[in-house]
Amino acid sequence: EILDLLDVSIDLILANNNKNKIILEQHIQTFRIGLLSYCKFLNPNDLSFLDKVISIFHENQYWLIWLTLFEVISLHSDSSLIISNKKVIDFYKKASLSATWSNVIKEINKDNNLYLKESFQTSLEQIMKKGIE
Repeated sequence: EILDLLDVSIDLILANNNKNKIILEQHIQTFRIGLLSYCKFLNPNDLSFLDKVISIFHENQYWLIWLTLFEVISLHSDSSLIISNKKVIDFYKKASLSATWSNVIKEINKDNNLYLKESFQTSLEQIMKKGIE
């Protein structure tokens, strides 16, 4: 049921991505909340939904969703299994070199987002560790 609601949220984002930016932002924030709620149900052995999100939201305007993905991964009890997924690593490599990656850095460095910075740092350390192995 959560996946169905997340799919509706994805549809709303895609239907509004060229329209009013405020409406798009609201849909992205709703999706963000849904993803964070879905975190505990994410199966590290079946990352098809995560793969779907990565493939749909690869454009620069979705930088907040990128941040949310890393937050979801870091909050998961099996985050090391998820972060070792090749698609997740490839996504990070591509996203971190994009022009809007600076928005992610600005967001995690806001005073009220210390938890985001810690979550992101945890994910980044796991990616780096996996890349060394």
